[in-house]
Amino acid sequence: MAPHEWTLAEALRTRQFWLLFLIWVCTMGIVEQTVISQQVYFYLDAGYTALTASSFFAAFGISLAAGNLLGSFSDRMGRDRFALPSFILCLAFTGLLFLMKDDSSPWLPPIFAVGFGACFGMLSCVLNATVADIFHGPHYGSIAGVITLGFAIGGCISPWLAGYLYDLSGSHTSTYILVAVALVASIILSLIHI
Repeated sequence: MAPHEWTLAEALRTRQFWLLFLIWVCTMGIVEQTVISQQVYFYLDAGYTALTASSFFAAFGISLAAGNLLGSFSDRMGRDRFALPSFILCLAFTGLLFLMKDDSSPWLPPIFAVGFGACFGMLSCVLNATVADIFHGPHYGSIAGVITLGFAIGGCISPWLAGYLYDLSGSHTSTYILVAVALVASIILSLIHI
């Protein structure tokens, strides 16, 4: 029996589509764009020099790329079995940000940058592959394009919101909470997406 070939109209009527859409808002939009747009400021405000802060950010970028390569293991392990630990590890690495009050613990930024970068790189692969696994067929491009709109929505709001929260509080703590809450929401959504 040939597999079902989804159309966009059919996908829009499914629970899985909207759960994946919300996961993209939270994970790719809020978490990724907040961390990418604000990470150097996390380090600068903790007292690191601009050169050191940019070096940590470079390590994050390299780890993100390596995580993309590691995401291929989800082909063998299964998407859900691979995604959940990756989400949880991202949340654990986010917890390190709350400890980064100054530059007295110089091990914190590189561990966050490398660990979070690798785990998030794995997640981005898994999220894209999950969409393809569920909504395969010749209309995959249009379905994935609409789901990616979730990334655009979260990505438009989150950098501005992180900056606004910083301006209100004078601290990045509220931004760390935003990232942690979006990760927890992503975990819950991923647990119920099927």
